Amino acid sequence: MLASVILNINQLHDKVAQILEKTKGSFMIKGSWVAQYDITNFSKYHKGSEGRKRFDIFGETGLFNSDFDEWKHQRKLARAFINHQKFQQLMAKIVPEMIERGLIPVLDHVSEEKMLVDFQDLLKRTTFDFACLIATGHNPNSLSVGFSDAVNDACEAILIRHLVPESLWKLQSWLGFGKEKKLANAWRTIDNFGEKQKSMKQEEIEKGMEAKEDEGIYSLLNCYLSG
Repeated sequence: MLASVILNINQLHDKVAQILEKTKGSFMIKGSWVAQYDITNFSKYHKGSEGRKRFDIFGETGLFNSDFDEWKHQRKLARAFINHQKFQQLMAKIVPEMIERGLIPVLDHVSEEKMLVDFQDLLKRTTFDFACLIATGHNPNSLSVGFSDAVNDACEAILIRHLVPESLWKLQSWLGFGKEKKLANAWRTIDNFGEKQKSMKQEEIEKGMEAKEDEGIYSLLNCYLSG
């Protein structure tokens, strides 16, 4: 499938959507022959050690790296979170707030100053802030700081791992250069961010700051810490 990826690299999301619609949501991804890696529907076929090697930044558990009963448990938690009434209420509240208080002021500023802006990067950072608020209950304000670059570097490195021989990206990782060096730096940044958010949330819970659920943000981190 490498040829198809290269030919549609500028419209990759549209191409994937077309394939998913045509195959009714499940199809075999044939990796490049040099990478020797194929992917299929992970709800029916386990990912195993080969998948976890390339997604090692996600750890041993979670939706990306777990299999079988553990995957079902993770999926059950995620679905319970998304279907919860408080999640729906949160979505209705924070989406307009983030646009009105985050994105629009930035656009107004660059317009007034007649500045050039990477609109794709701006939307990426807005999406990242939104995702962090949903996941942790805290907004990292990446519209003003460069934290989301770490996530971007990690995603690029993981993609490369699926296109080149394992020996090559492992060599880069061992010597500490190229995309693997960026991944290592991103990993530290993301881990530090995650630990900080977890500590803040646990401290809030211990101090009783979230005793009244209506006053707190129903985040995915709340969901995991409570059950």
